[in-house]
Amino acid sequence: MNERISGQTLTERVGVEPVNDHNFPLLITATIRPHAGQIGRLLDPVTRRRQYAEALRSLAARSCGIKEFVFCENSGEPFPEFPSIQELFSRKDLVLHFFQEQLSSPDKIPGKGWGEGWLIRRVLETNPVLRRARAFFKLTGRYEVVNLKAVVACIGRAYSDPTAHPVFVCQSYLMTSRGPYVDSQFFWSQTEFYKQNLIDVYTKVDDHGGVYLEHAIASGLHALAGQCRIGVLPFTIILKGVSGHSGELVTNRGQRFRMMVSNITRKKSGITYLAPLCTDC
Repeated sequence: MNERISGQTLTERVGVEPVNDHNFPLLITATIRPHAGQIGRLLDPVTRRRQYAEALRSLAARSCGIKEFVFCENSGEPFPEFPSIQELFSRKDLVLHFFQEQLSSPDKIPGKGWGEGWLIRRVLETNPVLRRARAFFKLTGRYEVVNLKAVVACIGRAYSDPTAHPVFVCQSYLMTSRGPYVDSQFFWSQTEFYKQNLIDVYTKVDDHGGVYLEHAIASGLHALAGQCRIGVLPFTIILKGVSGHSGELVTNRGQRFRMMVSNITRKKSGITYLAPLCTDC
């Protein structure tokens, strides 16, 4: 049921077309060669590089409302397929950038989420595309978001409405035995919000201790509950790809149940749910 705002639904106020008029870029994180000691089954750099290439080619072929993409890699491993993939994006009037910065001591980092969080920080601090962006989408590199167009449209409409205007949007927010947890494979954030509140949370990651980037980001958001608009999407993000942790195909089995739990959890945590703002996405 649509929420009425000043006698109008959100659709009536800001339209129904997919919108990314603000030109928010998509930041794609990657580690082609995992560091020594990284937990996970998918560790072969050749296989990982092939999967990153396949995901990027699929993204180039998908109309999603995003015009600018930044592929970010933190192992320093060569990616010879990139120029031809970049040309695919160019043919679609899209721009694909390459950002690579190697971890100085990859063997000493406490987890792959630590390396990913560090990479996001370095991109936001140094890359001109992200530095000028008011907000950005983030996607783990070997995954595709099948319904990305709907996700972009939903967040774009909410951002365009002054009564909604979230600062961070994710798929789910859960309370677990280890504390709050959010899915970090894909999220959207206003850039300044991330820089001020989440840019250092990766330093709390300890894969061997069971503390992942999902826990670290969620803890940062939990501390801000009730102070700002943190959104949870009203529908399931459909992911396609291979998990680096399990080495298995990613499926959405069980995600709808998790969304139901998330809807209950957010009432206790103060997290603002995005569903009433975008029920027709």
